[in-house]
Amino acid sequence: MRLLMTAFSAIGCVLLFSCASLNLERPGNIPESLKETASVPSASETLPEVNLQKVSRIADPQAYAHYMQGVLEEISGHETAALREYRAALAFDHDSPFLLYQLATLLLRMGQFEAAVEYAQRLLTLQPDHLQTLMLLGRWYSSANQPEKAIEMFERAIQSSPKSEDPYFHLGLLYHQQQRLDEAGQMVQKGLEVNPNSAVGYYYLGRVQIDQKRSPEAIKHFEKAIALQPGFDHAYLALGDLYEVTGAPEKALEIYKQLLENGDPYNREAYYRMVQIYVQMKNYDTALAQLDNLLKSDSSDLEARFQKARVFQEMKNYPKAIAEFQLLISARPKEIRLREYIGQLYVEAKQYNEALMEYEKILEIDQNFVDAYLRIGVLKGWLKATDEAIGYLEKARALDPQRPDVYRIMGSVYVQGDQGEKAIQILNEGIKIDPQNADLHFELGTVYDKLKRFDEVVKAMEETIRLDPKHANALNFLGYSYADRGIKLPEALSLIQRALDLKPEEGAYVDSLGWVYYRLGRLDEALEQLKKAVSLMPEDAVILEHLGEVYLKKGLQTEARETWIRSLEADPNNKVLADRFRQEGFGDPEAEERIQRAKQKGTPQSTKDSSPVVGQEVKKE
Repeated sequence: MRLLMTAFSAIGCVLLFSCASLNLERPGNIPESLKETASVPSASETLPEVNLQKVSRIADPQAYAHYMQGVLEEISGHETAALREYRAALAFDHDSPFLLYQLATLLLRMGQFEAAVEYAQRLLTLQPDHLQTLMLLGRWYSSANQPEKAIEMFERAIQSSPKSEDPYFHLGLLYHQQQRLDEAGQMVQKGLEVNPNSAVGYYYLGRVQIDQKRSPEAIKHFEKAIALQPGFDHAYLALGDLYEVTGAPEKALEIYKQLLENGDPYNREAYYRMVQIYVQMKNYDTALAQLDNLLKSDSSDLEARFQKARVFQEMKNYPKAIAEFQLLISARPKEIRLREYIGQLYVEAKQYNEALMEYEKILEIDQNFVDAYLRIGVLKGWLKATDEAIGYLEKARALDPQRPDVYRIMGSVYVQGDQGEKAIQILNEGIKIDPQNADLHFELGTVYDKLKRFDEVVKAMEETIRLDPKHANALNFLGYSYADRGIKLPEALSLIQRALDLKPEEGAYVDSLGWVYYRLGRLDEALEQLKKAVSLMPEDAVILEHLGEVYLKKGLQTEARETWIRSLEADPNNKVLADRFRQEGFGDPEAEERIQRAKQKGTPQSTKDSSPVVGQEVKKE
């Protein structure tokens, strides 16, 4: 699922907020303070402990007494006192591999890496094939991003104990991290030859095969891991994820349900993945029921409540979404990310004053939070308070003068305030700071379009596409501009198709394709695409106007009239269309009750043209 990117103004200005379409990432765009678990296990989480070699007992009584006291201190959480006791023990038995290993492991836990390695290396001079120390050093070198040393340790561990699977698995994991996939797979296979019943081995073999683009083999090995260890949560999650990315969400759901039955019945990761699938299927009631199950087991689960709020947001049930976020904020009143979310919800609900208050509260928490100034600036621009908007944006620029977004949004606000020349000036300032920023050039082109300077529109859009050949908005904008003028139609068709290759379900782009087909006289194809565009953006005034035009051209008067009424409901102030409505003998739009009701509500105009609708998020440059 992808977030829908819409335009800010009549010229397609790139702006600030994300729209309602929900992307429940795993763990889901969740503020850091609400996260508790990671979804991908590390080697230390999933691999069994190394089978430790037998160590000689501590012979010296005084050494043994200090060792026992150290154990007691360690159990009590007094690591410094334990370290002191172990060192005292070593003074009486200075060649004890057992004590050297105890010291090395404790020092690693305490973060004293150099001292830990020194004790471990000292142990290896006494016993070069000491498996547990070789594994300890291998894991530490791997985590410290010293892969060559880690490889040396694991290879020595294999030579020391060729019948232990653990060194093979660890070396395979290291090769996997280095994207040495063939070697990784071979090494894990060797570990499985030592222990054919290792669920962990099959799990890691499956993970390697995912990166090798061998999904069928990976599925088999995850299934084998689950068969060997029915409660192996990570194997279920990996298998479910693989089914999701290969387009089998129903199978993924079954796997997650099996995890809850056979593994942890309250595995939150499984619940959240199921919620995401149900949301994608638009089965919102079931998604909410899953989250309610989690909240029944733990009513203080903030992450579950966060996800519940996002599901309500996806449903466009803004009152309930806002209520959930208010509960979250009551628990985390200083959490800026939560206030950003609820501010966004108020924007989507068109409660702009409430949104402004939330962003002002963010500035009370952190007066240097640039994004809050930007969001307030955008909202003030929408409300036609241009001078106030620019004041906030200037504060943002003072805090971060190198941020291109500041200049982009200031340009948009100036355009909203009918100050096109100032918009051009500020955008050019931004381009001087970041000349390779395609979005700034795109924004400049939209300003030129507003000012009816078409040649400069073309230059700006062509420069945008030169800098970013996959800039879908620029490809569509230039293609639609040609199509709307009835010029360069083959080139317009090519540009719009390139945009749709990047975003095939973007309603505005589908409309552009329908409109260029209309200009080319390919009416059946135009009708097909414009119907699709309306299904994607059912309240877009411009798309409805285009569809009505095609109906009219095909002689479908009744359909044309109804579609244009819907367009005028979406934009009651479209005088050009109102005149066309009369000229075509459809009656007086002023007499249409539906259109009059829309006028009284002040219904916003098309997202393809203008209005305070939800646009793009502030980009983190």
